[in-house]
Amino acid sequence: MVIGLQIALCLCVVAICTLFTWYEGSGIITDSFEWNYSTPFSNMLHGEITQANELVIWDYFVYAAKFSPTYLIIMLVAGLYLLSLFGYMLSKKRKMFHLYLWGLSGVLALLSILFFGADTRGGKSFFLTFLLSGMACVISGWFVKNKLTIQSW
Repeated sequence: MVIGLQIALCLCVVAICTLFTWYEGSGIITDSFEWNYSTPFSNMLHGEITQANELVIWDYFVYAAKFSPTYLIIMLVAGLYLLSLFGYMLSKKRKMFHLYLWGLSGVLALLSILFFGADTRGGKSFFLTFLLSGMACVISGWFVKNKLTIQSW
């Protein structure tokens, strides 16, 4: 019951943040100077972009990730929490949740390496988000493995 409520809340956060990110990314319509650098999907489909109506919806998210990543990062954190909940539900019987968290931290560390040295505000934000989330997974996995709680400290 409680996990179902957490999943529903996370899905609502992801849906709302998706709409906000889409809105934030719509700034690419008027920023024609970024069409060569922030429209990988449109460039794959149409080649060089000459008009705003040639933009693909996914390019809005790329633009938002580069220049206003706040809602995208909230969506990412909610998605990571969803992954943690699903991992908890799947590994609850086998007592292997700490290994799942450590594996997730490895994936997050690899993702943070992709954004290392990024020039845009969004790239730097994603680097820090992936890095800190990975560290949180390592620490949480250690707590789960040792069956410690914050209260026992």
